[in-house]
Amino acid sequence: DAAVAFLVHRSQSGASSMRTFLKDSRGEETGFTLAEVLIASGISVLVLLGVITLLVSTFSSWHGVNLRMDADTEANMALSRLVYGVGGRLGLRSANAQDVLIANADDGSWTLDYITGSAVPQTNRFSYSADDECLVFNPGAKMVGRDVTAAWVAVSGASLAVTVRVEKVQGRETVRREIGTTITFRN
Repeated sequence: DAAVAFLVHRSQSGASSMRTFLKDSRGEETGFTLAEVLIASGISVLVLLGVITLLVSTFSSWHGVNLRMDADTEANMALSRLVYGVGGRLGLRSANAQDVLIANADDGSWTLDYITGSAVPQTNRFSYSADDECLVFNPGAKMVGRDVTAAWVAVSGASLAVTVRVEKVQGRETVRREIGTTITFRN
């Protein structure tokens, strides 16, 4: 339990420069050589680079998953609103088969007018604009879906096929999600 002592030595040549050594309790010089310091520094830099690489990779993965979840949510909500309705108004699930009218445009846009078969019939309209990439519900011009790069509706006999594609772009990351369903008319 001897304390470490600092001893000052003069060089053997008698020059006035002084060197400081650290000695342990047994009187032996201690410390790190330049080679040891350089090796330790190199290892530390490699470990730090590995940690930074892992952090960047993890952040990139998290960002991609978050973007995919946003696209999934947007596609699911748009399809749900098409099928079940918006703001107390009934959706395509309640439409009368004979009262569904689809008008397609050359640019991929369309409008779908329908009358519901409820006790108090409602006249509703869904519009898809390929230029604006959005779905809108009327009456009320309520936004049904954003970032909708494509949407299709097609009547086939007693059913209606509906598909929505949402694309999200953020930085270099692009995510595309597509979801669809078939609605069978009850009447």
